Amino acid sequence: MEIPPEATVPSTTSDSNWIRAVRVLSLASLLFIVEPFVLIAITEHMDGLFSLLLLSPLWLAYLGIALLLRGRKRAEALATAVTIGPPALVVGLAAGLFLKFSPDWHWVRAYFNLFAGSQLPLIVSGFGAYYSTPEESRQGRIPIWSLVYGLVFVFLMVCISAFVLPGWVASRYHSEQASVVYSLRSIHAAASKYRETYRNGFPAHRNLLGPPRTGTSTGCNAASLIEASMVTRQKSGYVFGYWPGPHVPTPPAGCVPGVQSFKITARPLEFGRTGTISYLCDETGIIRQTSEDRSATLDDPPIAQ
Repeated sequence: MEIPPEATVPSTTSDSNWIRAVRVLSLASLLFIVEPFVLIAITEHMDGLFSLLLLSPLWLAYLGIALLLRGRKRAEALATAVTIGPPALVVGLAAGLFLKFSPDWHWVRAYFNLFAGSQLPLIVSGFGAYYSTPEESRQGRIPIWSLVYGLVFVFLMVCISAFVLPGWVASRYHSEQASVVYSLRSIHAAASKYRETYRNGFPAHRNLLGPPRTGTSTGCNAASLIEASMVTRQKSGYVFGYWPGPHVPTPPAGCVPGVQSFKITARPLEFGRTGTISYLCDETGIIRQTSEDRSATLDDPPIAQ
């Protein structure tokens, strides 16, 4: 008996699995790019949508892969996947390494690592799907337009690495430094309030300005004038120090003897990585700064008000 031609055609189960994997991974990559900017637009500022528009060549590539896989242009979609995957992988890994030593950027580093991690299986699945399809249903070589789009994609990823990412880091530095200045001013204001309230000079320790322990009341030994987060030694990538001056001659009964002066210092946890400016504030409330890798002193210039 003659065997029908259909019986000799190999199963397309593995082909379908490869295609499904490429589609899922391309949509996941699309989500990685789009979601942060949509959240920024919703929760912070509409500039997130403008940034998303500028990055449209990136996320449209992944959207195009997912859509073309449902039509007759699977070869073009798979060729695009294996063309744009490698530069996206490299940029994602480079960004993750670039942010490795920034303690307050854990979530951003995790985001880039996850994005990079999705590109390797996308590349493998793209090759698997491309070469598992029947030869007559695909081109013998990668389509020229896919190569051109891949070059454009590489150019955009390089621009992101060279300009956008450093801009994010610079913006983050500015935000952290503003947070440090705010903390210094808050501690100074609390210390001045402590002096006026308890007639004990300035507090001898910064933790005297914090909230009382459970079961105890507010007083000169736990004034509750600053939040607990400002009592910690490290904050916003900086290390804070509190340096008391000479004690007051007659402290109130039951109070830790206060001091007549104090200095607060703030230095980057890792200079050049978590910050580039060191600060100092004393009882006068004047905040001084230096961009050198050392502690600020009273001889350094004050910050602009």
